[in-house]
Amino acid sequence: MFLLIKIFKKFEKSLFVDRYTCFIYEILSVREI
Repeated sequence: MFLLIKIFKKFEKSLFVDRYTCFIYEILSVREI
């Protein structure tokens, strides 16, 4: 059970990082234009 929670937290964290990276990428793309 604990392992499952740990994996979920890890997944959540990576998902957040992906979203954050996409956000930064969008800002940079807009800046380049």
